[in-house]
Amino acid sequence: MERCIGELFNAISPRHLVREFPLILEGQEGIDGLCFQTRSKNLARNLRDCQSILVFAATLGTGADHLIQKYNRLQMSKAVVMQAAATAIIEEYCDEVCRELRQKFEGEGRYLRPRFSPGYGDFPLSCQPALLGAWRRGNGSALN
Repeated sequence: MERCIGELFNAISPRHLVREFPLILEGQEGIDGLCFQTRSKNLARNLRDCQSILVFAATLGTGADHLIQKYNRLQMSKAVVMQAAATAIIEEYCDEVCRELRQKFEGEGRYLRPRFSPGYGDFPLSCQPALLGAWRRGNGSALN
């Protein structure tokens, strides 16, 4: 396992994008974040009293994907270990970025709510393409 994780660490190049968008909440579950619109009671409750949202995307890079695909063909046990490790690594990376964002925003007198991704609660997975497309359209303001 340690060799798998070491090989994975050598292959990754974590990166992220963050962009802020204005937020309009409509009733109990309507959400308009400029880059996407949806209905979600869970997300609307999470965003209550917010004026904007941060759209956040993170990756370990293609090196991790290629390595996992390689071992999917060659040695499935290594692929499983690397996939599990990659999941833990990306979550820790996201937590670290969110801690940095929290400090930045608290310094401005603003506060972050917990991360909330499509697929959590009743926030539909069908919103992912619009969220990922937010960078292609150039809407909002980039934070990094």
